[in-house]
Amino acid sequence: MKHLVALVSLLCLPLATAHAQSGEFKVGVFGPLTGPAAADGNGCLWATQLAADQANARGGVQGRKVVVVSADDQAKPSEGITAVQKLVTRDGAVALVSCSYSGATRSAAGVAQSSKVPMVVSYAVHPEITKAGSYVWRMFSLGPVQGRAIAAMAREDGKGSKAAILWVKNDYGESISTAAAERFTKLGGAVVYNEPFAIGDKDFTTPLTKARAANPDVLLVVAYYNEGALIAQQARRQGLTASIYGSDGISAPKFVELARDAAEGVVMSAATDLNAPMFKDFAKEFEARHRYVPDSVPSHGYDAMLVVLDAARQGEPSAEGVLRGLSAIKEFTGVNGTVKFTPDREIVTDQSFWKIQKGAFTQYRLVPYDQVK
Repeated sequence: MKHLVALVSLLCLPLATAHAQSGEFKVGVFGPLTGPAAADGNGCLWATQLAADQANARGGVQGRKVVVVSADDQAKPSEGITAVQKLVTRDGAVALVSCSYSGATRSAAGVAQSSKVPMVVSYAVHPEITKAGSYVWRMFSLGPVQGRAIAAMAREDGKGSKAAILWVKNDYGESISTAAAERFTKLGGAVVYNEPFAIGDKDFTTPLTKARAANPDVLLVVAYYNEGALIAQQARRQGLTASIYGSDGISAPKFVELARDAAEGVVMSAATDLNAPMFKDFAKEFEARHRYVPDSVPSHGYDAMLVVLDAARQGEPSAEGVLRGLSAIKEFTGVNGTVKFTPDREIVTDQSFWKIQKGAFTQYRLVPYDQVK
């Protein structure tokens, strides 16, 4: 009878708890694994797997093997919800890493919070994401922080007095572009053109014609790599010579591949210091596996997984254990440098910028956090 009671009790445990008591530590990773954003989603996923493999080579976490389970959200908010539900209820993930964009991550955050499964966000920037609750943490700077940094670079580095802004019409684009416009104006510049566009747009003739008529000396592009590359190409074809300052969404090899000569000289927020020793070690191993030099997105996926693993070591390989461990981490050093966590589970870090020179990303400048907080 006692054995029967014990069996019933085990069966009644939440699925995540039952898995935590097994020999595996399952971490769910979701992102756009198919569709136009798949390069980002898969690059981030591969980086989390690299971190897991390295941990397993050292004996796992508290003797448990780290297992990465994944789900495709196609960068769609509705699919973000479905992805997290699958990872938690079907796959038994006791911790989550978002490898997705702001829209899908924002919707997924509510599911993580209600499921009481901690989630670490790799690179989504919308401020509302962590407001879902105490189970949601972020390893990337807020959108407004990035927007203010882009404005500071355009105003000071680019000597810009008049800015045109083209931004993707979603949570990501709105949070960055709004802050960029406000800070550029506060720094004494003028925003002479400000226009959103949709993901999937291919012809930017009309907005660029209007932007050129406003005679800007800097063009701020808040975009992902597909649209960002088209904007850069079409701007140069139209004779728009303004210096281009972009968001982290274009800090990807695909941007250089697609924009070709138009990518030369573009400066972008990247949140990654290419000269950091840990980044170089990570990049070497990632490139050996996947045959391309990782950009900012995989590096933040890697750091997000490292934080989850560190939290599991400090707590235990369970949902509540990871949460306890996250709460104990006040400062963390990863491939993107050292960051501090705020009480709101956001990070404090300097803002890194890259410049494309001779068709390659080069480390350009660091903007101190105190200038853009």
